[in-house]
Amino acid sequence: MVRLYRLTGEKKYFDFATYIIENGGAEGINIFELAYENKVYPYQYGVSKAYEMISCFEGLIEYYYVTGIEKYKIAAVNFGKAVLDSDITVIGTCGCTHELFDHSKNRQTAYYEGIMQETCVTVTWMKYCGRLLQLTGESVFADCMEHSFYNAYLGTLNTEHKDCPYIKEKFEQRLKVPNLQYTYLPVDSYSPLIPGKRGQKVGGTQLLADGRYYGCCTAIAAAGVGTFLQHSVMTDKDGIVLNFFESGSTELCYQGQRVTLNQETTYPADGRVKMTVHTESPISFALKIRLPEWSKNYQVTAKSAATLQDGYLVLRGEWDGDSEIVLDLDMSIRVAYPIKWETDEIYTDMSNLKPGSHVAAAVTVTHSEADDRYIALSRGPLTLAADSRMGKAASSAFSFTKTENGEIDYSLCDDREIVADQQCLLKCSFVSESQESFCLIDYASAGRDWETEIAAWLPTC
Repeated sequence: MVRLYRLTGEKKYFDFATYIIENGGAEGINIFELAYENKVYPYQYGVSKAYEMISCFEGLIEYYYVTGIEKYKIAAVNFGKAVLDSDITVIGTCGCTHELFDHSKNRQTAYYEGIMQETCVTVTWMKYCGRLLQLTGESVFADCMEHSFYNAYLGTLNTEHKDCPYIKEKFEQRLKVPNLQYTYLPVDSYSPLIPGKRGQKVGGTQLLADGRYYGCCTAIAAAGVGTFLQHSVMTDKDGIVLNFFESGSTELCYQGQRVTLNQETTYPADGRVKMTVHTESPISFALKIRLPEWSKNYQVTAKSAATLQDGYLVLRGEWDGDSEIVLDLDMSIRVAYPIKWETDEIYTDMSNLKPGSHVAAAVTVTHSEADDRYIALSRGPLTLAADSRMGKAASSAFSFTKTENGEIDYSLCDDREIVADQQCLLKCSFVSESQESFCLIDYASAGRDWETEIAAWLPTC
């Protein structure tokens, strides 16, 4: 509505946006006020549809740009940081109960027999973080986008052209569709965290008139890579901002002059990024290079000294011709364990809604000791995963040998092939305490055949 107002100047669109905001976005609940007050997390608002709520706050940012009302900027930023604190999982998305906010950060190892981690949520979260990055310049939102992109998002791509068995069960067996046209959709809709398989269901499945079918995740999926690349290189009042590391060249205009930024890297498999800044004549600006939050140590080689500012390495000075910068990031293995909790209240039961209402009743959930028996490993921006083709079943118990420094011992594998036509981004070799050898790979590459059991959270007993 706000964009329509900006495009047309017609006040009716602005008035309707105002009506939505003043009514709080939900019957009996004002999600915008709750975010502004910042006393409870989004999963506690009483409405829980994650990607719909995120989109409402994206609209609030648009409304702030038109009105300049600072309260709405504060609410939008509060909301984004609250989601990060309460609901983002090890693969960078939300919703361990379908596509619903449910305190996923705490509950991501809890057994749930339904689908989880919906692609619609992943993409909408990436889009929202992009808006917050533009709004605030805070690198944490670029970190969030990268986390989602390399793990949850890339993992959904249907590179092996698989068809979901749910389609046959729903349209052929239950609904008896006579002219069903089998094809494959470009993305998967859901992603497992504890041992499970991809390709279990198509979110928002719709049957088209010609017998083909589609889904909501498929419809939004292209926006994921679009928003990632859109925010890879930006400009601000000080100069050029590099958020993401991908081999290739970016050409942009700064202060009327053409500037080319070239990157040579195998990131995210490796932590070395070689950058070359080319200008056609001398020009002064700051080059800001995101230093990912997970890289506790780093080295940078450049002609001028780098300072650290708000999560960015800042190189200031005059640029003339070709200038080379080399950044080496810390690619140490990082270990995560489930968060301890006892009981919680979530709003995911949609079975008893009153007509016209979307406010669910609170459901009490209880922690189980079995939820603690997991471990998750990451390297750089990549979450590692078990793929049952890699020498050890994803549902078996995992243990790891340690180095003298107490760190998990591993080695990188030069051979990253899983199947004949596919390479993974990262493959690491490990040895268990019982001297059993096995490999973990990046989560996005695991289980692409939609038949192999995978796990981001590895069982330990």
